[in-house]
Amino acid sequence: MKLDCVTAENLETVLKETSFLLRTGNFGKALGELLPFARADIAASFVEVGLLYELSAEADSDLSYPAIQEAMHWYRRSIETTDEKYAYLGLGRILVKRSLSRDKVEKGLEFLRVAASRTVPEADTLLGVCYEQGVGVDVDLNRAKSYYSAAGDQGFLWPILLLSKLEFRTGNYRRALWLRVKGARLAWKIAGENPRDPRLWNIRQSGGKV
Repeated sequence: MKLDCVTAENLETVLKETSFLLRTGNFGKALGELLPFARADIAASFVEVGLLYELSAEADSDLSYPAIQEAMHWYRRSIETTDEKYAYLGLGRILVKRSLSRDKVEKGLEFLRVAASRTVPEADTLLGVCYEQGVGVDVDLNRAKSYYSAAGDQGFLWPILLLSKLEFRTGNYRRALWLRVKGARLAWKIAGENPRDPRLWNIRQSGGKV
C-alpha cells in the first residue's frame, strides 16, 4: 500500500475491503492491508491487527508464538491509547486460553470482566465457559448460566445454545427445550436478513471450549 494512502480517513474503506478476506480465512493478506495503518500509529486499526495476528496463530501452529506476542502487543496498545473494549476481550481471551499459570489466567478473566461490563457478549460467553468448566475459577454453574443469559439477551446465538446444553445437563429439560426453540427462531430470523451476520457465525467463538 502506498504511504500516502495510509491515513485515518482511508482506514474505514480498507476495513470494509478486508472483512471478506477475514471471513474467508485469508488472514495474511488482510494483515498486509491493515498493518501499515497500525505502524503509522492510527489507533483505530490496533484491535483489528491484534485480532488478525491472533487468528493467524490459530491457523498456523508454526507462527503461533510470535503471532500471539504481536496480537497481545496491539491489544495493549489499543487499551493504552483508546481504552477500546474489544482490546480487553482479545487480551483476556488469549490469556485465558493460552496461559499455563493461574496468575495469568486470572488476569485474563479480569480483562474479560471489563469487556463484559461494557456489553461485549463474547466476553460474557467466555466467562460463562470459564465458570462452567472451572478455568481459573471454581466451577459455578449458576454464574455460568447468568453470563450465558446476559450474552444471549444481546441477540447472539452461540451463548443461547450453550445455556440450553447446560440447562439440559442440570436437569432443567423444559427450559433447555425452550432455549433450543428460541435459538432456532433467532437463527432463522437472522439468516433471513443476513447469512453473514456475526451473531450467527462468530470468528471469535471457541465452540464452547476454552
